[in-house]
Amino acid sequence: MKTPLQAIKPFWRNPMKKYLVLFILITMMKPAHSFLYVIHDEALNDSVLFMIDSLYYMGILNYYPGHDLEALDAHPQKWEVYAASGDNTDKAGYLYRVNPQTGELSEIGPTGFKEIEGLSFRADETLWAWAKGEGLIQVNPQTAESKLILPSEVEIEALTWKDEKVLYLGQGTDLWKYDGQQLKLACDISKYTQGKSIEALEMMPNNTLVVGLHGKRNLLQLNVLSVEPCFISKSQEIASEHNDIEGIAYTKVRPLSLGKPGIWPDSLKPGVSTNVGVSLKISGGPDDKRDIPSLLLEEITKEGPMTLGRLYDDGTHGDLQADDYLYMGQFDVQKRVEGEYCYRVKTEEPVAGVELVTAATCLWVVSLPTQHVPSEIAVDEGVVLTFTDDTSVLRIKEIILAEGATVLADIPVLNELLVRIESLPRSNVIARFEKYPEVSWARPNRWGRPAGHFPNDPEFPAQESLTQIRANEVFYIAKGKMTVAVVDSGVDYTHPELVGKVIKGWDFESEDFDPIDEGIKGLKHNRHGTRVAAIIAAHSNNGIGMTGVSWNSKIHAVRAMSLFHQREALTYAAKKANIINFSFALSDAPVARGEFQKMLKDVDTSQKLFVSVAGNDRTVGKVTIPCGLPGIFCVGGTTRENQVATQSNLFSSIDIFAPYTVLTVGEEIGEEYYQDGGTSFSAPLVSGAASIVWSLHPTWDATQVKDQLVKTAKFLPKHKKQSLHSITETFPSQTKLNDLEGWSVENEESCYTTYDLGNFDNWPKGESRFFLVCTTQESDVLLIRREIDIHTDVTKIGITFHYNFITQEYPAMSATDNLSVWVKDISDSSTKNSELLIYHDNGSYSSLSQDTLQFPDREIVGAKTGWLEKYHEIEPPFLPTTGGKLALDFIIRNNGDKNQYPFIFLKNLRVDRYIETEIPARSVKQLDVFEAVFGGSFESPLPLTGWTLNGSCYTAFDFGQFRATDRERFLVCNTYPNEESAWISREIDIPEGVTSLPLSLDYNFLSQEFPGNGLSDWDIIELSIKSANGNVTRLVAKSSDDISMVEDTLYIGENQLAIGRTGWQTLSVDVPVSSGKGEIKIMLSSEGKGNGLHSALLVDNIRFAPSD
Repeated sequence: MKTPLQAIKPFWRNPMKKYLVLFILITMMKPAHSFLYVIHDEALNDSVLFMIDSLYYMGILNYYPGHDLEALDAHPQKWEVYAASGDNTDKAGYLYRVNPQTGELSEIGPTGFKEIEGLSFRADETLWAWAKGEGLIQVNPQTAESKLILPSEVEIEALTWKDEKVLYLGQGTDLWKYDGQQLKLACDISKYTQGKSIEALEMMPNNTLVVGLHGKRNLLQLNVLSVEPCFISKSQEIASEHNDIEGIAYTKVRPLSLGKPGIWPDSLKPGVSTNVGVSLKISGGPDDKRDIPSLLLEEITKEGPMTLGRLYDDGTHGDLQADDYLYMGQFDVQKRVEGEYCYRVKTEEPVAGVELVTAATCLWVVSLPTQHVPSEIAVDEGVVLTFTDDTSVLRIKEIILAEGATVLADIPVLNELLVRIESLPRSNVIARFEKYPEVSWARPNRWGRPAGHFPNDPEFPAQESLTQIRANEVFYIAKGKMTVAVVDSGVDYTHPELVGKVIKGWDFESEDFDPIDEGIKGLKHNRHGTRVAAIIAAHSNNGIGMTGVSWNSKIHAVRAMSLFHQREALTYAAKKANIINFSFALSDAPVARGEFQKMLKDVDTSQKLFVSVAGNDRTVGKVTIPCGLPGIFCVGGTTRENQVATQSNLFSSIDIFAPYTVLTVGEEIGEEYYQDGGTSFSAPLVSGAASIVWSLHPTWDATQVKDQLVKTAKFLPKHKKQSLHSITETFPSQTKLNDLEGWSVENEESCYTTYDLGNFDNWPKGESRFFLVCTTQESDVLLIRREIDIHTDVTKIGITFHYNFITQEYPAMSATDNLSVWVKDISDSSTKNSELLIYHDNGSYSSLSQDTLQFPDREIVGAKTGWLEKYHEIEPPFLPTTGGKLALDFIIRNNGDKNQYPFIFLKNLRVDRYIETEIPARSVKQLDVFEAVFGGSFESPLPLTGWTLNGSCYTAFDFGQFRATDRERFLVCNTYPNEESAWISREIDIPEGVTSLPLSLDYNFLSQEFPGNGLSDWDIIELSIKSANGNVTRLVAKSSDDISMVEDTLYIGENQLAIGRTGWQTLSVDVPVSSGKGEIKIMLSSEGKGNGLHSALLVDNIRFAPSD
């Protein structure tokens, strides 16, 4: 018996079999990573550039109408791509440079030949091409100047260098070979091309040949051992979406992208300087990213970004390891005002013509006593407090401190806290907090399972968001089953709530089919995608954990974190599902807008529902991407009080709102369930609702599903939203010496900006190393002013700055130099309001420390306060409520020796504006999935989705003096003279396990036939439910002789009718039902035919819940 080695050895004795062995070894090797740019003909002379990565079509990068690009190749050493044109264009035979980041074309010039059919760089970096009808040419890639190397009339369509010695060329289905001396026919590959002619060639590093074919979408990948003799075999096809490939360019470099910034810690105490670490990973781009020495860290503010410093990859400046493409930095952050502060990272200079900017990463500044809950603490410890939305942070702090409580967790949403009082049981803690009117709800952190509730998941009673969107009522009659793609940080498909529910899609970060949720590195909020997926489709009604919105849905998990990956991931996801959830919001920068616009061009948004989020920056009117683009179903967040959440952004292109605070799975492995907030979690509520509606109406398109959700959503009442709009006024544009922009100084020679003065230490960090220096050297009194514009909607202003007051005249001297800082209302000449913020005079000099100050041109003996920080809030009545201007005045006086001066150093002036926006009634709508599915409030005009009408039934805003009990419309069924009946019905499908239906509705029976009018024929009303087993339960089956009716007058226009009426009555009953399809029927019938009298039945607010 031969050993495996002996069995292989004989092959090596036969030269022909040697190729066989090599072929076996090559095909078993893992294909090298490849990144391809591909040009194809969209029309006769319109070209499109698209990309393929790891054998996967990534999507269109750019369009070139009228250019007729026929050839494409990438530089072998540099991050450069080149293209050349054919003859169906005004610029025939031109050479172009292609931006590898954006696909943008820049013209190099004409080659001097009419039509270029192929481009290829040789390993020596020379560029070669085929000029149709002329032959092989060599092209200068810098100037496009060309010279003919090999005259030939062969109709070559493509070429690619194998190495420095061999050039392969394609004509029809033949491969030609050029060895530097002669051109000869080498190999027929028609059996692999299925008779399609070669249009493009590209040789890969592993000696596989990628072929583009005329009239064929996919690229062909061939293993090439030799073309003389012809030893070629088919490896595989590379998926494409476009016919008529004209050029292929291989590069091992994908477009550069920035990862999501990580910040630690993610919560700070106000007024305390804390060292914060920031890190970010760069991927893609050229091999040598050392051309990017640093990245800028910016704080996002209303008026623009404020630069805090730089991240480095040099092993210093807080970076742990040089040249690992992980940029890091450490920064001292100190904030006076509690709230959320958001940051982003960007490149200092454009890369390949594009400025790269990350999405926002945020941290919280809170003053409450906090304690991280260790993993061994039971999840049911503590009490959850929900504060009313208008409770200030200061008041929350007062309540917590007054009761001696400890906050057990970080605070993602400020109006909801998990607290504990060490010495008291939970029941007593609840009682203590319930006495405060600001606490709308105090409850145990973990709920027991109420007996017999439906669904029976133990966390369901705590999922208020499901009740708020009325999903709890939908569960009695509908379960969604649409697959929902979740493009996010991945999905933990091993989580008990999601086992068996996840389809593994592509991981664009790790480049494999294992999109496990690895979290968002550096952030507290890990497992973001897992939590989103659980909201949509967690295992439900199984007695374990939480309840999902769409019970029978699958999740198609797609992992993508960077902007470039997210755009291509959404294109991919649209091929896998009709509903795509994307819980990310990016600032509306040209790069982000452009990337997502390209994605939307590739997708039919009438068939695909993209659900995205407004974001959590607390802004009003500032659009985020992709939410602000046409074709995106944009979701904002609301509070439990049905108001727009303070944290949620608000702008006109938001389509619908859904609860901001939800219960979902824990963010860390081992954590179970907890409440969290963000529009990230509002969106999956809408995605789950869309799945339910689309499952009931499978023939609908995405536009119809979206319209149904929007038109049945509930208008929110008039209310106010508090927003924090921050504008940083830290010497704008002061990145150079002697820059006084934005400051008003009586004598400009008395002030200047610098970054190096004296022997001071403990410099406050800020946007810039520069600070302002002013002195009275040129005058006795110096006024330095900064004006602050006040808009009409500003309700409060916070001013922060650092200062250092220095004087040569300190207590040993007799003079009294002084500093005063004022804020003044200068809106008009009649306003006199002013307020003193700071004053230093001779009496306070004792607090100044004597020092020798080393200035560049001299050394002086003086005293200084050292760097101090001042924070001051301005509110009405001082703050002008109708708009205007404030002035911040710094005044220094020299009252003594004119040769000894006072100085002031200023740095880090910041102005925070607080905005209160009034949201009118009927301007924003909150998701109501029950109304979208069942239509029990009859808000739509006819036809009513899902309802069958017979006779005179319709929806109305009023019936005489009667109005709706819920929202605006209600159902009216009439019997007119000679009409026998009117009724409305709809089918319901009761799921397994439901044995009773908690039905409530409002009705009002009006009739001219009532006992007081002496008639004996009475009309009848009937409300019934027919169960799947055929049983009919009559909820109301009475006529006006046995219904208590009040005599009244019905006013319809100018007509007045004497009627009897019940008035609006509420019916609440638990109806026995069986699973399967049944029917709800509402009927008004007439027994007194032809008596010329009217009856009407008004019905509103059918709901599957007990009466309120």
